[in-house]
Amino acid sequence: MIKPLTSLRFFFAFIVFLSHLEWVPKIDKSFSELYDNIFSKGYIGVSFFFMLSGFILALNYKEKILKKEISFKEFWVSRIARIYPLHLFTLCYSLIFFLPDLFKQPFFWLKSFTANLLLLQSFFPDEKVYFGFNAVSWSISNELFFYLMFPVLLIILYKYPKSIHLMFLFFLLIPVGIYFTPKIHQIFLFSVNPMVRIADFIFGILLYKLFELKFYSTWFEKRIAASFLEVTAILLFIFFFALHDQVPFGYRFSIYYWIPMAGIIYAFAHAAGFFSRILSTRLLVFLGEISFGFYMLHPFVMRSINAVERRMDYAPNLYLWVGGIFTATLICSVFSYYYLELPSNRRIRNWYRKNKTLNSAPVLFEEEKEVLSN
Repeated sequence: MIKPLTSLRFFFAFIVFLSHLEWVPKIDKSFSELYDNIFSKGYIGVSFFFMLSGFILALNYKEKILKKEISFKEFWVSRIARIYPLHLFTLCYSLIFFLPDLFKQPFFWLKSFTANLLLLQSFFPDEKVYFGFNAVSWSISNELFFYLMFPVLLIILYKYPKSIHLMFLFFLLIPVGIYFTPKIHQIFLFSVNPMVRIADFIFGILLYKLFELKFYSTWFEKRIAASFLEVTAILLFIFFFALHDQVPFGYRFSIYYWIPMAGIIYAFAHAAGFFSRILSTRLLVFLGEISFGFYMLHPFVMRSINAVERRMDYAPNLYLWVGGIFTATLICSVFSYYYLELPSNRRIRNWYRKNKTLNSAPVLFEEEKEVLSN
């Protein structure tokens, strides 16, 4: 586990949380400008997660897969055990809100539900499908696709180095494709579509290759220099964010943040500077560990609490109300981590061991917290 990167997961999950406060400006108009200019950019967090996923999986599984210490199937089981139990829980919980739609459009509802159940929704070019039920799970649909492709990508990139040229050609084709694609289709094709968003994931794997080769790593040997580089990475991200309104719509939702995200991941992966020390504190690392639950649960905590408020016809202080929703989401995330994610992860792994009698299981299934932090 690289502690600063684990902690950063929570901060980017919080960015997604802020983007779902779109109901606040409808109540408090003074909040509109702040929301429109800053808080509404939740897609930034998803870009970070995709790139970080490629980096961390390469860090943790490269040697095991290339040396055949684990099979593809073992890897896939470990990843499904990581994401699916909580996804299934949130999907079932979402039926409270979406079950009435079954009687309005039964065939479409069943198609959308089945796609979400199988984590295939991001392959469907229909917003009501890929943003249906638990809307944020579209990114988990992408992650599952990335996991399925990861062992193959790893072998291609490491055993056939010239394939990197093809990857860079793929990267270059994306901005060209955006340029020639009508705006109405850009969100699905370049932001949601896993066949294109896998570029973020591949970028993360290539970034790990640089990290593995200790590219510029000598710059991080002294704490002062490492701290300066961490600040530089943060400022680079802020600079890109400040200029985002000048960038066409399609690019912002796909490739625009690749450079600053790569800078942040690479700088904090060395865990050598002052800010890395802060991010390595026990509390922030723990928040990073529960960030998956925070990400997956916050839409329903937000929606449930607001539904109660409307029924009570109670008008609380808006900012205290948002703070209460944030706190409730944190509490739910802690319970999810300890009573759903860890136990279900353990049960799936034990089931797999029992039924497949894996000789390499002890190598694959290491300390649970490490598995859950990937």
